[in-house]
Amino acid sequence: MTAVVAATGLPSSAGVHLGRVLRSEWGKSWGLRSTRWAVAATVAINASMALLMSLDSLVGAEGYGNSLAYVVAGNFLFAQLPLLVYGALMGAGEFSTGSAASTLSAVPRRGLVLLAKTLTAAGTAAVAAIAAVVVSAAILLVGPLGPDLHVALDDGQSVRILVGGAVTLVLLAVLALGVGALLRRPLVAIAVMFALGMSELALIGADAVAQWLPGHALLAVTALNEFVDLVASMGTTVVGPWGSVGVLGAWALLALLLAGARLRRSDV
Repeated sequence: MTAVVAATGLPSSAGVHLGRVLRSEWGKSWGLRSTRWAVAATVAINASMALLMSLDSLVGAEGYGNSLAYVVAGNFLFAQLPLLVYGALMGAGEFSTGSAASTLSAVPRRGLVLLAKTLTAAGTAAVAAIAAVVVSAAILLVGPLGPDLHVALDDGQSVRILVGGAVTLVLLAVLALGVGALLRRPLVAIAVMFALGMSELALIGADAVAQWLPGHALLAVTALNEFVDLVASMGTTVVGPWGSVGVLGAWALLALLLAGARLRRSDV
């Protein structure tokens, strides 16, 4: 019997579990050119903007607090856009094409499918964030500002900007997935995510409102200490940089819970 199993390539254990569903979703996701383009675009946008900042002789390294971390991750507000599209398509794509029926037939536990998609989206966003940081840092270090830019692992500001920025990109991709799975219309989901992700630009000067929206997290967590202290001194913002990441996490969790509820209660 063992020889038959080995010869036919049948799985050694029966049943549908998270590992198998996750491998399937990861393979489906990375098998799409749109996923690879989203990761590449994230890296390219961030690296290009970092390069432009490094070539601005009028500002110089002092204008960026001599912080390599800030110049590397300070443009995540714009580099997030491909990941928002990716997450929305990841959540809504199968519903718009009708292929969700096949997926849910193979995996009757619908919550397991949503969990696997969430982990896939988070993992893909993490890959994009890390690649964007590494490529941008490499470009900056060989550029004009390189000798004057510094980063240290024991520097709380650098850790907040780099780690917090990467975590925020991951949470934004997960939020986009949840919105896509909830709305099930790719274009509508993308429009909603663009509005949420860029809400900080539309609400400049209205921090009392903006701090509770997901778009605030990237700007807050990747800001220099001087800017964080300035905003805190105004007294209109009660949510700090890490608190804004928590607010974004709550938005992502809410979107996933609503998407999960719709997935359980409605037909595909």
